Amino acid sequence: MKTKYGVLTKSDRAITAEEDGLLTYSRLDAWQKRAVKAGAVLPCEWHHTSAAANKTNYYDPEDFAELNPADFPVIKAAPVVNGDLNRLRISISYKTMVGGFTRRATSKWETVEIVMAEPQTRKDGYITGADGRRLRSNNESVTFHYKAPQARKFREVTLVEAEQLGYKFAK
Repeated sequence: MKTKYGVLTKSDRAITAEEDGLLTYSRLDAWQKRAVKAGAVLPCEWHHTSAAANKTNYYDPEDFAELNPADFPVIKAAPVVNGDLNRLRISISYKTMVGGFTRRATSKWETVEIVMAEPQTRKDGYITGADGRRLRSNNESVTFHYKAPQARKFREVTLVEAEQLGYKFAK
């Protein structure tokens, strides 16, 4: 069906399918979406939708009547448990352009160092960087410092050693 401006929104058959009670994937309940992902229910029809004429699957609500929502529970990811973040510090050095042209040898670069900063974590608990700089950015060097229990000073460790100590880093 076209709008008054001549833009295709949905096919006429897609509109009649929705009027007949069929549902798209986005209109299903959460447990019904998990049932579709598990392969317990297959789409009964498909129609063209949107201006790009995308293929959209339609599901019959009666196909879900015989299923039990308890058979498709929510799967929660286990939270990431990091080591003690107070015992880890990260030093990052990188170059930033301070003048000149970007594509010539006349560009001027300055080395910036972030020294012994506390690690930053994402919502899922993985360590992403320090002091606003990501670990996976274009850095010259990334150094990890660990302070053992009962120790007075931080000692330098490698990424592999930090992971063995129980710290989880974003990939």
